[in-house]
Amino acid sequence: MQHFPVSIIIPAYNCAEALPGHIEAITPLIRQCEETLFVASKSPDGTHELAARLAEHHSASILITPRGVFSSWNTGVGATSAKYCYFSTVGDTIAPEGLKHLVALAESRAADLVISPPITTNNNYSHIKLWPIIKHHRIFERYEGRRIPSAKLISWVYRHAPDCIIGSSASALYRRDFLAARPFPTTFHNYGDTAWTFKVCSDAAVVYSRKPVAHFVAHPATRHAPDFSDMIRLQSLCLLSVRGKLRHPAKQYLRSKKRTLSRTGRRMQKKWLESKETLNARRGRHPRAFWWLNLETWVMRGRRGTYSILLWIILGLQITLIKQLTGAGRLYGGRSKYLGQNQLD
Repeated sequence: MQHFPVSIIIPAYNCAEALPGHIEAITPLIRQCEETLFVASKSPDGTHELAARLAEHHSASILITPRGVFSSWNTGVGATSAKYCYFSTVGDTIAPEGLKHLVALAESRAADLVISPPITTNNNYSHIKLWPIIKHHRIFERYEGRRIPSAKLISWVYRHAPDCIIGSSASALYRRDFLAARPFPTTFHNYGDTAWTFKVCSDAAVVYSRKPVAHFVAHPATRHAPDFSDMIRLQSLCLLSVRGKLRHPAKQYLRSKKRTLSRTGRRMQKKWLESKETLNARRGRHPRAFWWLNLETWVMRGRRGTYSILLWIILGLQITLIKQLTGAGRLYGGRSKYLGQNQLD
């Protein structure tokens, strides 16, 4: 039986009913991986106690951690020792053949992260199909089986916020040392994975595979949408990450955290978020009868569209600047004069 240099990290909170079935589904994987770690938080339904019994049964380890998705993930990474980490959230599964494919890519390309589009296993697909890794698969497929150039990765990460280019960690493989040295940010609610990509996009070796290898359960929406301040902080992470890689005089073009967006851009983004939230409230899960016949609704839609266009123009200009400073336009046969010797793939 082949053994993979992978630590399986199983986060568990308030999922006692589904946890045994999940462990049964990934048992073949547990047997072939180097180690398995349950990261459980004390739960009203006794999930942590059940996880302890399951861990003992499968000769796995368990850590009891405070609540918090990405803080528990970070704790799990710090407690493992295999070369790679795979997060197996309850309901999300991968076959040994699928993990073998991700490991082979990581090994052959010296990758810090391997990403692939997930397979959704229920009908709640409306939001998932808008994820960049699925919606823009034709763009991603240009880099099938190889590392995504740094400049391209930076612009993709910046352009698609607050959506994460990883898609789902159920279909991704992380190099443990890289992740341990750069833990997930824990102050962005459920957008810690997005924030992480902003934080590491300038120096991560990311490999893309178009082969769907893992199943992802599209749970009911529980994500805390980032507000205006969070969006600014996300963009700051990206620009400051890039800024650290640039030589003088390029640094003068990238401002501090408070000036990531121009004053006009910040005001436009705030108006766009406000109009979007107002529209979402009006046409929520139980929308008002004939809301689409209301003139005020269409006025708001027009405003949102206007703010969206202006905002994308502003962000587009910044993305162009990032590409220029990181050499995106000179990926073939040249490099930016602002970069050191090893910044381009």
